[in-house]
Amino acid sequence: MDPLCSWCWGFAPSMQAVVERFGAALPMEIVVGGLRAGNTVPMDATLRNYVQGHWEKVYEASGQRFNFAFKMPEGFIYDTEPPCRALKVAQEIEPKHVLTLSHAIQKAFYVDNRDVTQEAVLAKVAQEAGLDGAVFAAALGEERFRAAAQADFRRAREELNVCSFPTLLGENARGVSVVSPGFCPPELLIRRVQTWLDPYAS
Repeated sequence: MDPLCSWCWGFAPSMQAVVERFGAALPMEIVVGGLRAGNTVPMDATLRNYVQGHWEKVYEASGQRFNFAFKMPEGFIYDTEPPCRALKVAQEIEPKHVLTLSHAIQKAFYVDNRDVTQEAVLAKVAQEAGLDGAVFAAALGEERFRAAAQADFRRAREELNVCSFPTLLGENARGVSVVSPGFCPPELLIRRVQTWLDPYAS
């Protein structure tokens, strides 16, 4: 997933439902995909309209909240690397908060109109989500977390063969299976996970 992928925001309640249904019996790992990582070009009107068109489709499919008055400020650069890196930081310093932070970053961007491409904003969101803000802010600028995010981008493409976000994979001794190749609502996702689990139930 990528925190600034609108379909991933639509998928957030589905992932939360899976966590609540299966709990610790089914460990979860987030692999960040880098949807627009490293982008340096400010958004123009065409791209802004294109992106907001996706937001409308996600809202219709998922019911997730969006602030459609948010046009993204003039000169906004849609670089998803910083929020992806933020999740790699959380995975190391406070792994139990990774999904919580992911949802908090998404809400901050899509609902609260906050520019989560900025490290200072990400640090504040992390603190609000229950992480140690000072520790998080210091780690966010470390080169090793930039490298960790880049490693995830490569892993998603080259090892896991993920070409769209979100994608939910299931991994066990028999290999990796695609459980959900894209968005699906919570009830359906739970059924898909259960179907994947059933053949291997003891």
